[in-house]
Amino acid sequence: MGILDLTVEPRVEVTLNNALLGRTPLSASLPPGKHLLTFTNGALGISVSRTVTVAPTGRSAYQFFLNKAFINVRGPAGANVSVDGKPVGMVPVEELDVYEGYHRLNVNVGPSHWQKTFTIEPGQRVNFDVDFQ
Repeated sequence: MGILDLTVEPRVEVTLNNALLGRTPLSASLPPGKHLLTFTNGALGISVSRTVTVAPTGRSAYQFFLNKAFINVRGPAGANVSVDGKPVGMVPVEELDVYEGYHRLNVNVGPSHWQKTFTIEPGQRVNFDVDFQ
């Protein structure tokens, strides 16, 4: 087994194959080779994956800095917007910062509901124009 030393800013929960390794910073014993780790932090809306390679002997140290991106949401007047299950306001939503990775956008007005899942890259700006028709 090799040792993975992992630091991520901001701090996240780390899973490998749906098994929790712990919260960063962490050290974990893993089999040598490539591993796809999932980083999550519900409070910050973080859900992103990274690949690491663990050496067969010694320690393999990795440090990741997660960055923000921006979304704009336009839609019908009075529509409520939430991202990753957290209310962020009514349309229009301008330059809302979110961390890179996977997110879920919901827009509701009256009985109408619109949902979109998306992945965003660091520094990217994405516009969503919601039309319930």
